[in-house]
Amino acid sequence: MGETPDSTRPGDWQCPNTECINNTGFPKFFVFGTKVNCPKCGTGKHAQRPGDWCCPNPSCVNHQNTVYGSKPACTRCGTARPPLNVRGGPQNNMMMNPGGGAYTAGM
Repeated sequence: MGETPDSTRPGDWQCPNTECINNTGFPKFFVFGTKVNCPKCGTGKHAQRPGDWCCPNPSCVNHQNTVYGSKPACTRCGTARPPLNVRGGPQNNMMMNPGGGAYTAGM
């Protein structure tokens, strides 16, 4: 309790996509540790390239590995690529809050 929305906790992570607000604005902007993909740009936690994503199926090997960003479904188990967070989207379409800053991940 008493944590501010922009304080990270163990397990929270910086998006590997260098063009994402959750990378450039870290540690103020970050991805909650419970997420396997960045809700702003969709890039997976363990991605080597922007846009690559992690399968949301926890029993799939690609939950820890990544799926190429061009694939609409996991190549191992067939689970569909997860949609972006309602507030997420490509960075150039990112929603801003009335105070002037970007919304943080997971809010």
